[in-house]
Amino acid sequence: MYDEPEVVKKELLKVRKEWSDKKNKFYEQKGVKQTKLGTLESNIQRDNKDLQVIIVDLTNKQTTFNTLNSIYYNHFQENVDVFPLAFQNEEELEHIYNELWEEYKTVFIGISNSFEETSNQKNPAIELTIKDQSFSFRVLEEALLGNRIKSTDDIATALNEANQTRNTIANGIRDNMFKIFSKTTERYEKYESQIKRINTFFVDRKISNKFYFNLKFEPNKEIKIDYIRQMAYEVRNTATKGELQFGQSIVDFIEEFFKKQAKIKNSVPIDKLLNPKTYFELSAKLTDQFGTEIPGSTGETYSAIALLGIARLSAVQKEKRDGLRFIILEELGSLDNTNFNTFPAIAKEFQYQIITMAPHTFNIGLSDEWYAHHLIKGNKNDNINYYPSASYFKTNDNNEDLNIYINQLERDELD
Repeated sequence: MYDEPEVVKKELLKVRKEWSDKKNKFYEQKGVKQTKLGTLESNIQRDNKDLQVIIVDLTNKQTTFNTLNSIYYNHFQENVDVFPLAFQNEEELEHIYNELWEEYKTVFIGISNSFEETSNQKNPAIELTIKDQSFSFRVLEEALLGNRIKSTDDIATALNEANQTRNTIANGIRDNMFKIFSKTTERYEKYESQIKRINTFFVDRKISNKFYFNLKFEPNKEIKIDYIRQMAYEVRNTATKGELQFGQSIVDFIEEFFKKQAKIKNSVPIDKLLNPKTYFELSAKLTDQFGTEIPGSTGETYSAIALLGIARLSAVQKEKRDGLRFIILEELGSLDNTNFNTFPAIAKEFQYQIITMAPHTFNIGLSDEWYAHHLIKGNKNDNINYYPSASYFKTNDNNEDLNIYINQLERDELD
């Protein structure tokens, strides 16, 4: 037992410090483990995707091999993986040996003359082995492989190190390619979704009360978006096989790689590859109830375009934007009452104001109230309108001077 309070306090502080240190160490280790777990889970997901692509690629190549092997058998009555070896006597084998030895000596001398380290009698050991006709492969190994790689047996280790470096570069390229082109595929899918929502907008809205307007989203048959989705894996696969030319610019490589992948004659510029609009085409048409396409009048075409603008700005956009919304309908003389009657209801639904201009009075009394401004030729110059213009606030039952109407509203607000 402790008699002195200070001793007890000191021991308690010691115990609490030990507990605090262990707690901090626990949370520190927990954070490290959670980070490693997240990285491992990410790697597993990535490897699973690669594995699925490899399985599909392997299955396709196996099918191709079987087909080619069958064709080969039909022509030569033997399979590619069967190599019969006929019996040969000693004289034949000695003759073959002598031929191969002469070929080896020729290749040996050719190789020694092909490299700067051994050409022009620079290496005494090479010159000696050629002079005594031993043509030692070991001497050639030491001369060409250098001090680090003593023999061809050491090449495997050096290649493993080089491959690890190459794989690191390949993974970096693959990851960056995925990030870049995933943006392209995301925007492509967004466009496709927007077209579907626009077409939904037109389901219950006919032109002239009888024609259907439809946007067609047609994927590009030659330059397909699926090629972009496969690009990241194929680039990594090419790099790990040693086929990736790192001296080539990344832009040139991507363009050339996509050309081969898509099996097209000409390269596609990188700006087009990154543009999601490259991978689809849009077309619009008016059809009757039987799906037959019709040209449509000027007014019907104008109505379709105006409605398309409303669909794009209001029906498709999810976020709500503050401010005034208005529809400008020009040349109202080309719109009949049936098509014009479509807009007040839509304007009310999406909180738009309608602004119109026409060379003569038009039946705009399809709304409960509106403002009308009459442009009158000036007294001195016909090209300058009379000022002030004759402006009115109109309803179906009333016609009031606009200035009087606005002044009345201001007085009502003050009261």
